[in-house]
Amino acid sequence: MGYGGFRRIHAHSCLSAGYSLILLGLNAPMSTQTWLNTIDKTSPTSHVVQLPSTETAATFTVSWTGTDVGAGVRDYTIYVSDNGGAFIAWQTNTTATSASFRGQVGHTYAFYSIARDLTGNVEAAKTTAENSTQVTAAVNQIIPTMTVTPPSKSITKKQALKVVVTVNGGGANPTPTGSVTLTGGSYTSVPTALVAGSATISIAAGSLATGSDTLTATYTPDSSSSSTYNSASATASVTVTTAAISSFTISDTAVTFVAGATTGNASTVSVIPSGGFTGSVALTAAITDSPTGAQNLPTFSFGTTTPVSITSATAGTATLTISTTASSTTPCNAANQMPRGFPWQTGGRAILACMLLFGIGGRRCRCRTMLGMIAFLGAMTCGVLACGGGAPCTPVVKPGTTAGTYTITVTGTSGTLTPTGTVTLTMQ
Repeated sequence: MGYGGFRRIHAHSCLSAGYSLILLGLNAPMSTQTWLNTIDKTSPTSHVVQLPSTETAATFTVSWTGTDVGAGVRDYTIYVSDNGGAFIAWQTNTTATSASFRGQVGHTYAFYSIARDLTGNVEAAKTTAENSTQVTAAVNQIIPTMTVTPPSKSITKKQALKVVVTVNGGGANPTPTGSVTLTGGSYTSVPTALVAGSATISIAAGSLATGSDTLTATYTPDSSSSSTYNSASATASVTVTTAAISSFTISDTAVTFVAGATTGNASTVSVIPSGGFTGSVALTAAITDSPTGAQNLPTFSFGTTTPVSITSATAGTATLTISTTASSTTPCNAANQMPRGFPWQTGGRAILACMLLFGIGGRRCRCRTMLGMIAFLGAMTCGVLACGGGAPCTPVVKPGTTAGTYTITVTGTSGTLTPTGTVTLTMQ
């Protein structure tokens, strides 16, 4: 038989140790090796190494160090403040103990560090800097000349802008290399690399506020130029206005001619774009004012000149042809002459009466027979005279388009846009 036991020989807040005794039968107890557990509840400490009060180079080295009484330091996060601004993380969870920092001439930079140990303990938060330095221009460094050139001093809210920034070292100095950043109000561009000392930065439409905007370009030299050039900046002003409404207007020419004319009876209608309008415009025309009681009103046609296609700021045109009716007079002919009287219509009734009166019983009296014949001949004479009478002839006059002044309204339609124009037509 055998049995075992455990004996704790030492313990405190950070360490715990012990060993075991094993008994087998009547043999002497056997001791195991001592085991040890380390408990780390202590946060590490760190600080940024002392910096000179000024740095003559825009790029300088920042160093830091730290200790931990337990498991040891795992990594560091380094914070920086620019000209007294809020601290932001510059190096995050880095195991390095130094790094190169690039600043700008005339700026003061403050630093502090926060360490983390291998068990996850993090150094207490800090609110003030541990060390700081100011970047000043070195005697042998050059501040380059910069220009900021927008293509226009005034744009609308809907227009984009391409700004050219140049950086010039002057004389026989090497061409500056590095990058430029453009700011204006709430707009900030991404750093854009210089190519042959120049960079073009595109600002999207709507990025700048309405009103007067100051564009500031800032040059940051890279490692190749930092020993020769300091940072520099330049500005330019741009006025941003509210974007014009994209639309068009209708313009035309007045027309005067005689009713029925087939020449000189057309008006040139112009479609004039504004506010960057482009698209297809369909044209229609209608009379909106005419002389009182006007007859045979004019009709209109644009033919194949509508729709008008607008592809640029240049106006498009169409031709409005106006058709009218000329007055006419139809001469006298059989179709418009009054009909003549039929000969028997007038004398027929008298003849019939005479025949009834004298024809019956004619043998009784020769006298009655003679009187009937005389009446018959009289009736015949009256009928002939009625047939031979002529009827009057009236010529037919057809009126043309009424003379006077007409107002023709021309409507251009493109989507929801329906601007109108007027053509003045004078009929003579």
